[in-house]
Amino acid sequence: MRQAIRALGWTTTIATLIVAIFLATSMYSMFSTLMGRGIGFGSYQAHASQGVLVLSFPFFLNNTGYYDISKINLTTSIRDYRGILISKSTTLVERIAKGSLVREAHNVSISLTDIITKNLTHLLLQDSEIKVDLSMGFRYAYAFSFQVTIPNMSMPWGAPFYNLSVGEILPLYNGTHYLLNVSLGFENHSSFSIMGTLILELHNELGEILGSGTGDVDVPPGSKYRDQVKVVVDDILKLTKGGYVRIYFNGLGPVEIPYG
Repeated sequence: MRQAIRALGWTTTIATLIVAIFLATSMYSMFSTLMGRGIGFGSYQAHASQGVLVLSFPFFLNNTGYYDISKINLTTSIRDYRGILISKSTTLVERIAKGSLVREAHNVSISLTDIITKNLTHLLLQDSEIKVDLSMGFRYAYAFSFQVTIPNMSMPWGAPFYNLSVGEILPLYNGTHYLLNVSLGFENHSSFSIMGTLILELHNELGEILGSGTGDVDVPPGSKYRDQVKVVVDDILKLTKGGYVRIYFNGLGPVEIPYG
């Protein structure tokens, strides 16, 4: 009986020692990984396609610890300066074995349609700051769950149609129709090129539509756009000193800009 009790005591002691060693080594190796440049982010890249802006953030996870890391969940929420949600994106990494290095890209998609429908057109027209909330969850050694959150990080936002404005409107007559040459300009402060077709609808101060015209746009980052869009009008007498234009771009819009 005493031998059985003694054996049970030894078993309990050994099990407790194993658990303690596991806890100590897992905690040490996890914090060594996190604090020893185990996670890093590179400079983001931006590109636009079919009305969607994609920000791609490269990152790496270097597991220098003694145990596997699993169920990695990287989530970002992007808001404007008023706190309105612009986009939320998640990247999942199933497993990083001990001693392994994984490189991934976390892609954040921002729909230009959503910017307009959520009344966020200031992001198209004005330089601003966006707020990023970042969180990362993971399991370590298949036993411990952790969540790391970095809230309210600031990122500069360059407006793709900064200072979009309507300039001089000059009437012309080509022998069959009256035309209005509408001067239009903006600066591309974004990190991607603005390429596509711009449609301009001209309205007088009573809201009556005078006509419409189109123009091709190809504006690299950091460049200015200055051009005239020809608008065919049926009744030149409806032209008033003031009014507004509605601008569509690649099927998105409208954005209203006053003139006069």
